[in-house]
Amino acid sequence: MVQINLLPPEIIERRKYDRFYPYVFVVAAILIGIIVLVWILLQFLVSQRTQVLQQTQETTAQLTAQAESLAIFEEQRGQLEERQKAASQALAGRVDMGALAEDISLVLPEEVWTNRLKCSEVNGMEMIAFTPVTSQPNIKEGYKSVAATLVRLGALPDLNDVWLTVAEVKDYSVFQPSERTQDASATVLEFTSTGRVVSPADTSSGQ
Repeated sequence: MVQINLLPPEIIERRKYDRFYPYVFVVAAILIGIIVLVWILLQFLVSQRTQVLQQTQETTAQLTAQAESLAIFEEQRGQLEERQKAASQALAGRVDMGALAEDISLVLPEEVWTNRLKCSEVNGMEMIAFTPVTSQPNIKEGYKSVAATLVRLGALPDLNDVWLTVAEVKDYSVFQPSERTQDASATVLEFTSTGRVVSPADTSSGQ
């Protein structure tokens, strides 16, 4: 049996490709699906990166706020260090009067005592001291104690130009008891000594 196709040639040519249409649709659907999946994946990645960026910006803003709040403490610390430096420089140029008074008390001869000691970088040193004397006509031992005191004071590194300004014999009765059973006064040689307090600035300039 012979089949005769009476359709026009152009229709026959068109129908020859009809069987490929399903494959084309399948491939197109697969491509569209891949494109959709890639787009969804990119959107997910972009969303994650956006969240990370937002968190980073928030963290940066918090750290910036903390840094600004701590900046005042950094400034105050700088001011404190400057004040400490200025105070150290000021103290380095001053004489420790407590140490000087202690040195003076340590170098005094055993038989010498004081009732007034004034030390100042501006006014210098002034000391009123006493030493006992045995008898009025012979007071050489008393003056020897005075001379030893002046020599020892002059040897101190913080004192200079030590001089004896006044020295006279007196009766010392400071420790006289209120109810006198006997005379508790003693003959002493009272003397006043002055000197110049040497500051570290003077020492460094002298070197």
